[in-house]
Amino acid sequence: MITFVKNGGIKNAPTGFSWTTLFFGFFPAIIRGDLKWGIIMFIIAIVTGGLSWFIFPFIYNKIYIKSLIEAGYTPKSSSGENILRSMGLYERSSNINPETNMYSHAEELKKWSELYRDGIITKEEYEIKKSEFFTS
Repeated sequence: MITFVKNGGIKNAPTGFSWTTLFFGFFPAIIRGDLKWGIIMFIIAIVTGGLSWFIFPFIYNKIYIKSLIEAGYTPKSSSGENILRSMGLYERSSNINPETNMYSHAEELKKWSELYRDGIITKEEYEIKKSEFFTS
C-alpha cells in the first residue's frame, strides 16, 4: 500500500494484484472514486460476458496509481517513491516535499538565483523573491 498526498489530501493505493477487483469487479473502482475506470470496467464486463473480471485484477491497481500521479498526487514517503520507480511509474526527483507537494524553499531559491545569474531577471526581482522566502 502506497500513501499519496496532494494539497493535504491523502489517498491510499494498493500495489500488485487486486483481489478486490477479482471478487467484486468494477465496484472497487467506483468506491475509490475512480468513476472513469469503474464505468470502463463495467462496459467491458458486459461486452465480454464477465471474462474481463479475470483480466482487470492484474492491471487495475497500476492503472489507479497512474491516474493518481497524473492528477498531481505524490508518494508521501521515499519508500513509496522507490516502489513506484521499481514499477516504472514514477520518475520525479526527490526535491519535492510530499507533505506540501511543492519544491523546498532551497530549491526554489536556487532556481531564482540561476535566473539572476543568467541575466533573465534583474537584481531587484531576485532580491524581492529572496526576501519572500525568508519572510515565509
